[in-house]
Amino acid sequence: MNNVMLSDLPDEWKGYQIEADFRIGLQISQLLYDSDYTEFERITGCIDLLYYDIPESVEEAMQGITWFLNGWNHDNFEKGDNVRCVDFDMDQWRIYSAFLNQYHINLSEADMHWWKFMGLLTALNECAYTQVVGIRSEKINPKLSQKEKEAKKKAKRIYAIQNGDDQDEMSTEEKARYDEFMKFAKINKANSEPG
Repeated sequence: MNNVMLSDLPDEWKGYQIEADFRIGLQISQLLYDSDYTEFERITGCIDLLYYDIPESVEEAMQGITWFLNGWNHDNFEKGDNVRCVDFDMDQWRIYSAFLNQYHINLSEADMHWWKFMGLLTALNECAYTQVVGIRSEKINPKLSQKEKEAKKKAKRIYAIQNGDDQDEMSTEEKARYDEFMKFAKINKANSEPG
């Protein structure tokens, strides 16, 4: 386990040199949900973005991508906890302004490791970004009045993340491979440790 206070953040995985800049993490995260690309294009695009030297197998490359996306997170999530609450395109201005206001970091100019970016992102004080994530992740209490439920549903619709997984156009085999890849690649899962 890496500790940001004790050691440098990694720039390689199992001997493979990686591009660890936070912009690479953003691009990988965006690509994973981009329905404009086929499953094959998503996987190869993520691999090309992360690695300088590509691992020998797709499975190994996918494990490295999962480790890169999630290695910063040491929390223990339950299986049902991986609801997608962040979209780096939809939330760009909320995130940008929060980093500028709270950390005095201009993300358009910053040089930062993906893990550092994610650590700071998840530690933001209350702001527009955290409020929207809260709206997306909140379960509506059935004990609320009808008026309160409608207000919460309306807020959820306003900030809803569009589903980029256009899987209707995939063959059964492509969908199975895509689902398997997404098990490795979900941002909210932290199931790989660095080798």
